[in-house]
Amino acid sequence: LPDLVEEARIDVGSEPESVSFSPTGEEVFVVLRGSGEVARVVGVGKQPTVDATVAVGAEPGRAALSATGHSLWV
Repeated sequence: LPDLVEEARIDVGSEPESVSFSPTGEEVFVVLRGSGEVARVVGVGKQPTVDATVAVGAEPGRAALSATGHSLWV
């Protein structure tokens, strides 16, 4: 991966495990193993912030986002 540059760093929650990018790249969904949640990060490429979290159960691991970005499987 050539010339990667960190553009931002934010606190998303407890034990981030994996990420899934939306089809547009404007949102990222982060699986939080420690709290059993998924966090949605908006403003990717600008000023990223966590705008929502949802409980998904104990110790989630990975997530897959549909090609349309309408469904997330954890």
